[in-house]
Amino acid sequence: MAKIKSTLDLVMERTKNLAMSREDREALQRKEGEDKARGWAQMLLDQKITLDELMKDFTVESSRYGALADILHVELTRHIDPDADNSIILKALTEVIGLEVKPFTDFINDYHARYELYRQEHQGRLLSELKARGVSGTALVPNIDHDEVWQGFVKGLKDRFRQKIQAL
Repeated sequence: MAKIKSTLDLVMERTKNLAMSREDREALQRKEGEDKARGWAQMLLDQKITLDELMKDFTVESSRYGALADILHVELTRHIDPDADNSIILKALTEVIGLEVKPFTDFINDYHARYELYRQEHQGRLLSELKARGVSGTALVPNIDHDEVWQGFVKGLKDRFRQKIQAL
């Protein structure tokens, strides 16, 4: 009676003479590094690992993956949000990768300064429009967050911020 082969046996038999090219190995290694960095960044933000644990894991894995510092740098900067608390990300960039974070903080501060300046200008414009339509009073405060022009401006401001951060 003939031997019945499992699917695994068939796959192993057909692939026994195949070998990965150097480029394929490097691409696979890069993908593994990206997956590790993405996981670390998310776990750090979710407070599932501490900065010390990240440092330990990064030190061990960076000997296996040469470009892991660059990959982690990109992944961490991708999570910087000017409207959120970025302290843990900036701390990780400094302590784990060894980057100077002053350019990041400068961009964040610049974003906040521009945001506040344009918010005040836009609020004044909305107030003038309301007064021109006959709506006035001492308690009148325009709801800037529901204005489409303002929302478009904030989106553009945030997009420019992200481009600057990704360039660092």
